[in-house]
Amino acid sequence: MNDAERPFQTIKKLIDFRNDVAHGKTIFLKTAGEIRIMDSKLDDYMHEPLEAEWEKYCTLKNAKRAREDVESIMREFHKASNMGDEDLFFTPAWSSEATLIHEE
Repeated sequence: MNDAERPFQTIKKLIDFRNDVAHGKTIFLKTAGEIRIMDSKLDDYMHEPLEAEWEKYCTLKNAKRAREDVESIMREFHKASNMGDEDLFFTPAWSSEATLIHEE
């Protein structure tokens, strides 16, 4: 696989997204281009929020792509680990019990 293609490019974008959110910096957002006062779409344009790159990345399409690509890479790692036929995403069944005691 080429690192510039899926799923690796998605991992790079996820790391960049994580870094932007975890290590936030103040940025100043501004519109690009000129706006004509007579434009009939001016009202829509004025109510459209400005977004940072990390905010633009937050879409359902990107979330689904990230999930698919991370799962794909995890499956490749699992296959390379020679851990057998054990399902990577299998969680063994277990149970526990607890009693809540109200103290007065």
